[in-house]
Amino acid sequence: MVIVVNPRRRTVANYRAPTWVRILTSADTIDGDDVVSSWRLPVAAMFEDEGGA
Repeated sequence: MVIVVNPRRRTVANYRAPTWVRILTSADTIDGDDVVSSWRLPVAAMFEDEGGA
């Protein structure tokens, strides 16, 4: 699993295979599925502290 965060678009791309990608927005929650089974994080939480520092 590879996670690519795009702060400009406030999206996260979750790659599980070269041909399998899911684009998540701030309304979604990313999880570790079978890779890290108990891990979950709201995508919005990744951008909470972004305030143009």
